[in-house]
Amino acid sequence: MLTLNIFIAAAAIILVGATIQGLAGFGMNVLASPLLFLMEPDLVPGPIILAALFHTVLSAWRERGEINFPAVAWIFSGTIPGVVTGALAARILSDTGLALMIAIVILCAVGLMASGFTLPQTKPASTATGLAAGFSSATSAVAGPMAALYLSGLSGPQLRSTLATYFLISGTTTLCTLSLFGEFSARQFAWGLLFMPFVAVGFLASSPLRKVLDKGYVRPAVLIISSGAALTLLVRSLL
Repeated sequence: MLTLNIFIAAAAIILVGATIQGLAGFGMNVLASPLLFLMEPDLVPGPIILAALFHTVLSAWRERGEINFPAVAWIFSGTIPGVVTGALAARILSDTGLALMIAIVILCAVGLMASGFTLPQTKPASTATGLAAGFSSATSAVAGPMAALYLSGLSGPQLRSTLATYFLISGTTTLCTLSLFGEFSARQFAWGLLFMPFVAVGFLASSPLRKVLDKGYVRPAVLIISSGAALTLLVRSLL
């Protein structure tokens, strides 16, 4: 049940997450999803994905001239199969097993990227990224690390705008798929709408801070946030 105390705590978490996403291009669901799940499982993944869609619209518009549309198209080519597979897995597998699996995959990707390895910008690699991102989105609302790690070689404005465009399309697809599988109710839709004003405040707070991160800190930020997401999921799966 979404009590007033839970709503206030969730809104504060989402506000902070929206600020982080406004800076690094992702991070809202990475921060919010595990914490919201612990407070009220029904807030994940549908409501948080819906709230995040508002952020993607704002982000894509703010730096619309930097969007890498080919990258968006290639990654999205694998997203729908990933989302469908994830939605099915969410009905079959336990939350613990899903969280553990996603955490391990993200940590492996972070380790490769930190070592200097860079995935080739090819269609097969992009499709595989979309599969992983779609699966993670449908099971835990955490798709950001997969796509962000793949695109971490882009500049700050390109990364943020490209991720926002991808998340807008993939998030909408995920919500439609979850609805078809009976995993996104009208009540959850209303909760997502209630969180949107806090998303807007976080987005606005990020605007004057973007240029600081763009001075060579985008890739480290992606690695740090992704590692935090994986460790949080790992802890959640073990508790």
